[in-house]
Amino acid sequence: MTEQERQRTIDFILRSQADAVIRQDRWEERMEQRMERWEERFERDMEKLRVEVREFAKAAHEALEATRTLTRHGVEHERRIRHLEKSEKRTTRRIESMSDVMRFLSRLEARSAKRRDELENR
Repeated sequence: MTEQERQRTIDFILRSQADAVIRQDRWEERMEQRMERWEERFERDMEKLRVEVREFAKAAHEALEATRTLTRHGVEHERRIRHLEKSEKRTTRRIESMSDVMRFLSRLEARSAKRRDELENR
């Protein structure tokens, strides 16, 4: 191998290595840019998710409060219904008692009228 051929081989090797280094640098730059874009995208997505999670937590809290309120109102209505049922039972008992009293009084009146008639006829 002549000196000139050796020099060309060395130049070729050096050029190939330089090209490889340049390609490696460009590849690293592209990868860094991709990573930056991915990080930015990840941050945007994470912020969107944070907002959605906050909104979901707020909605869940409001739903829980509404459920508690409805439960409280339900308990109050149950109490009112029980009270009205008791009141209705009392009213029914009073009416039955008054009916019994009226029957008793009507029988008593019938007997009194019968005795009066008997006394008048004597």
